[in-house]
Amino acid sequence: MQRKVVVIEFDKNDHPLPVARLLKVNNDGKLVETFKDKLKKRGAYLRYNYYTFDFSSVRENGLYEIEYDSIRTKPFRIGCLPRCMVSDVRCLSSGLEYIYGRHPGSNISFVFDFGTVSKKIAYGNNRADFTFIAGGVVPGTLVVKPDFPENKEDWPFLWGENEYVVSLGASYIYLVNAANELVKEMK
Repeated sequence: MQRKVVVIEFDKNDHPLPVARLLKVNNDGKLVETFKDKLKKRGAYLRYNYYTFDFSSVRENGLYEIEYDSIRTKPFRIGCLPRCMVSDVRCLSSGLEYIYGRHPGSNISFVFDFGTVSKKIAYGNNRADFTFIAGGVVPGTLVVKPDFPENKEDWPFLWGENEYVVSLGASYIYLVNAANELVKEMK
């Protein structure tokens, strides 16, 4: 059995609520509570207290979110997704094609060093070097008011277009894995 544990960080002055919930995303998009448990204190480091929420007992395949107080995580999967959640090849491939450079305004890939033409300058910890980190993913085209799409390549400090975004990288990996699973299914 795979362990599934979330670590939640609190300031020492916070008074954490005692429980967190695991919500399952149904086929119709509605969230249903599937697991609820008390947080367990893990320890302290510097000015933070750490608690864990263990939902290892949940084994049913599907899409889930964790809710603590009024905050929810982005959806994540446990096991394989049902066919209706993955949609179809056209939907997944058009998402990947957009990221790889098939979009209005330019043919630049938003994944660094991937594709025939990719971003070369990024807003990250290396922005002053006017360089990039291979595999980083950026939001790309920014719509400037009133409605001008902009995708500048020569200036790393436009964080709305050229910033490495952790959640975007995770979403990209999720999309690629979903596409791979769908292709395997078709073989």
